Parts: sequence; structure tokens; C-alpha cells
Amino acid sequence: MSFDNKIYRPVLLEGVLDSLSSNVPVALVGMRGVGKTHLAREVAARFQGRHGRTSVFWMDLEDPRLLPGPTRETASVFLRSMRRDPSLVVLDEVAHLEGWQQWCRETCEKTKAPVLVTLSANTRLVGGQLESAGVRVFRLFPLALREQLEIINDISVDTDAARRWLNRGGLPAVAYSPDHNRSCFDLLYDILFRDIALAREIRDVAKLIDMSIYLVESSGSPVSLTSMRKHGMGSIDKTRSFLAAIEHTGLISMVDRVEDLGRDRHQAGRLVFSGDLGMVAALSRGPISTRRLGLTAVFGELERLGTEVAAWKHGGTTGLCQVEDGRVDLLVDVAREGSGKISWRSLSTAARNYGAERVLVLGQDEHEWDMNAPGCRIMVRNLWNWLSAPTLDPHPAGLAAAGTKKARPGGGDSAPGRKKGTSVPGVVAEEEREDSGEEGGLPPYLL
Repeated sequence: MSFDNKIYRPVLLEGVLDSLSSNVPVALVGMRGVGKTHLAREVAARFQGRHGRTSVFWMDLEDPRLLPGPTRETASVFLRSMRRDPSLVVLDEVAHLEGWQQWCRETCEKTKAPVLVTLSANTRLVGGQLESAGVRVFRLFPLALREQLEIINDISVDTDAARRWLNRGGLPAVAYSPDHNRSCFDLLYDILFRDIALAREIRDVAKLIDMSIYLVESSGSPVSLTSMRKHGMGSIDKTRSFLAAIEHTGLISMVDRVEDLGRDRHQAGRLVFSGDLGMVAALSRGPISTRRLGLTAVFGELERLGTEVAAWKHGGTTGLCQVEDGRVDLLVDVAREGSGKISWRSLSTAARNYGAERVLVLGQDEHEWDMNAPGCRIMVRNLWNWLSAPTLDPHPAGLAAAGTKKARPGGGDSAPGRKKGTSVPGVVAEEEREDSGEEGGLPPYLL
């Protein structure tokens, strides 16, 4: 077996190997292009190395020779055609095999061999269902910033590593391709045709493509069925059906507002997030703000942390929050650049409205501050530092007092601990400073 990219996930690899047993099927779940097949090949090769010369049964369920579609009988015939019982059974893109869970359980009982499957789907929607059905699930995500930096041996030779990650994303299938935009479009069409159009027999493929591009380029923004209808997406029922199908592939994730958690039908606006930052940059028909890209990156890290995520909205600003046992524990926001920044008064008001005791604000400035606001604690952290080591309980930083002057990052009146006029980088007290027109930039430690 050859490994055609340089992505190596040793922790995930060891976890999958240790979980392989003849009792429970193991599933690698994630959107297309995230590296499931590559990891399955590594697992199979390492499994053979651990157990000596063993036979591996590998079946690609998207092989065109299996058209019009694989069946459990077909899979069983191929399995019986082996000269001896396999030591490991691997089914690639198992969603195409109807009743695959029952087939895997029967195969485990008959052959006493562990079964490993790959499934292209949204981990938020599928992971819990598979685990409740007795499947051991490993969720695969696009590469995070810290993983991208680990792959680059000498960061000094690539001063724009983080910015490139923000624009090219972390899908191994496209992140290292020479023509990034072309690869993203090819992957988009692959997802839509294989996982939606063919599987659900959808004829209006043009509308499906248009809706998918609209949703991906709207990453980090509120989207509702009504707003989608205004863009010519069709009837409410058709829009809802297409939206559910697109979200199931992992191409996007829809995040409910706190007020709508637990509702069966979500007519209100939700925040939409692309499954990969690179898809946003490649498919967008207009410029994407740094804040929306940052908010998309933060959502991806919250998913990795396994927390329940919801959306909040206050004063025209939307953000993310952590939900525990039905209550909001932490509000998360990415600070705007220029004149659109949110004030600490608005943040504390939003926290009181949602019952949160902590607010985490991620911005471009290097200085990190904590502020005791009425009813909550506002924690200001550098976005790039947080993405390199994400945590929902950041270490305490220097305490800043809430003042009334404009924020002047690095100014003489902004020293920590001053009782009056103390400002916090990324958070404006009462007045919004004028947009300087600067685009911001990377912190020096990444340059």
C-alpha cells in the first residue's frame, strides 16, 4: 500500500488499532477529502505488521464495477471467495451498502475478524447515532492550525503558514494540491453527485450546486429558510430537503440559536459553518471577512473539543456558546476589526441575557486580558494563540478594569490594572474607534 500524502495522525492511528476487535465494528467518520481512506490504509498496513502476515479483505463500495450498487449478498460472495478467512475486513464508503451494520455484525460473528468501515458524513449528525447502535466511532476533521504547523518542520522557511491555512483549509485532499481552487470544486461536485444526487435520485442538480455554494460562502453568517427562498432556492419543502441532504454530507453544519434548542422544526435563523476553511475561500464569490473565517475556525475547534455548541445573538452580533446540561456556560466571540467591534457593555449584557458567567473574546491583538464585568468575566485572548492550543477554560491573564476611553492597543493609557481609562485590545468600552483600514496580521511569533 502506498500513502500518497504526508498527513500522519499517530494518535488517531494508535487509537483505531487499539479499538479493533472481533466484537464491535469501528467506523471512521468525516466529510470527503478528510483522509478516512488514507487512515484506513495505514491501519491495515500497521495491523499486518502487528500480527505478522495476515490477510486483509478490502472492498471499495464505490467501485464502478459494483454498479448499479453493492448489496450484502455481493459483499458476502467476495468475502467467501478468499482462500482463507481474513484477519481484518475493511469496507470503504460503507454508506452505499444498505444494511451494513447488520452485515458487519454477522461478519464479526462468522469470521471472528474485526471490521473497519469508512463513512462520509457529518460527524455531528451521524456520530451519536452510530455509537448508540454499538459502533465504535472515530471522528475525522480537517487539519487544525496546530497540526499544520507540526507538519512544517522549519517554520522559518514558511512565514505565512497560518494565513495559508486560513485560506487553503485543512482537507488533505485539497490542501496540498497545486490547483487549490480546482481541487475544491472537484471535491464539491464529488460530494454532491455521489452522496446526494445519486443516493437520493435528485434531478435538479443545478439548484443543488447553487444552494451548496451559497451555504458554503455564507459560513459564519445567519441563514434561514426564508432568506434562502429569497435567493431563488425554491419552495420551503424543497429547500429544507436540500439543506438536510447537504448538511448530512458534512459540507456544512447548521448551528441552532440557544432559543431554538430542542425544537423539532427550526424556522428561525441559524448560523451556517463550512466543513473546511479552504472550501470557503475557493467557493466564495466575494470577499470574506477575517472575523467570519476566524469564527469558522473557532467552530471547528469547538467541534473537536466535543462540546455542545449553540449560537447567540445580541445587538446585531452573532457568536457561539458552549452549552452544558441545557444551560449556557460560555459565550465565544471573534472580535471585529475596525469600527464594527463589540463593546464590553454589550458583551456583559449578552452574557446576562443568556445566563453565562464567562465570555471569551478572540482577537488579533497579542495582549491577553481578563475583565470583571457586571455579572460575568470577559476574557480576551489572541485568536492565533487560542487556535494553536484551544481550550474552553483559558489560563487567567492580567486583570483590566472597565473604563470609558477608546481602546488604544499598546497605548500609554492602556496599562493593565489602571483604575480609569483602562482599555482591552479587541474590545471597545463605549465608543467605537474609527476603522483604520488596516487588515490586521499575524502575531510576530508566527512570522
